[in-house]
Amino acid sequence: MATRMDTEQQAMDNSRVRASLRTALRGPMVVYDLLLRYPIIWVVTFAILVILAVGAPLFAQHDPIRDADFTRVRGAPFWLEGGTTEFLLGTDQVGRDIWSRLLYGGRVSLMVVAVAMTSGMIIGTSLGLAAGFIGGIVDEIVMRLVDAWIALPFIMLALVIKIVLGTSLTVMFFMLILISWVGFVRPVRGEVLSLRERDYVFAARVAGASGFRIAFRHILPGVSSTVIVLATLGAGGLVLTESVLSYLGVGIPQPTPTWGNMISDGREYLDTAWWISTMPGIAIFLLVLSLNFIGDWLRDRWDPKLRQL
Repeated sequence: MATRMDTEQQAMDNSRVRASLRTALRGPMVVYDLLLRYPIIWVVTFAILVILAVGAPLFAQHDPIRDADFTRVRGAPFWLEGGTTEFLLGTDQVGRDIWSRLLYGGRVSLMVVAVAMTSGMIIGTSLGLAAGFIGGIVDEIVMRLVDAWIALPFIMLALVIKIVLGTSLTVMFFMLILISWVGFVRPVRGEVLSLRERDYVFAARVAGASGFRIAFRHILPGVSSTVIVLATLGAGGLVLTESVLSYLGVGIPQPTPTWGNMISDGREYLDTAWWISTMPGIAIFLLVLSLNFIGDWLRDRWDPKLRQL
């Protein structure tokens, strides 16, 4: 009898322990499930980068261009020997604060990418909408234009533009717009070819709606989710493109700080002052990675064929 009571008591104790463990793990498991279902980490990372870039005058400790001092060239970050908290990420080859240049460089890079992506999105979406909705000779011309544009070697084109127009912020906008619009045309055209055969489009035609009204009132909202996903995924590529062009010297000219310029500044000092190039490289890596993860999540969320949530 005593043995049976001991067994029952032990079973009750084990049940209480399991219940306590489930209660204790419930909170972490909920957090873990949220992290799997939503790109919280990457949204926070992107938000922090944007806030730091937009609020650069508030967070920067020094002037990113004028505050140079040759007595402190290639100063180490604060956690290395010889580093100080006055220059959190160290100094570059002419003694400018890398932290301040990183913040202002992020502001320039994000502004260039945002304007170029918005312009390219409008141009590419409009051409894709016209090609898919009108069809015929318009479709043929737009598609052959896209084929020809994709075949152009962009780096060579950028070098030619630099020789003809020079380097400036406006030229950088122009070059990024040239490369950003192409990625929208084919996907938007494919969506429009499907949407224009839907019943509600036929109903709008029967009701006497003009082609312009049908295209922008009934079909364009149907491709908006695709456009947003393409813009999110393409923004990361534009960040890399801007950085590569600045690194090659055909982007935004010195001394304006951009992440690509900063990487180019430190390429000769990778063995002695690796932080000059590494810090902007990390910023580019985090920005592109967060944009790609957010874009992948949006694609999985809005595309019924790929929906995993």
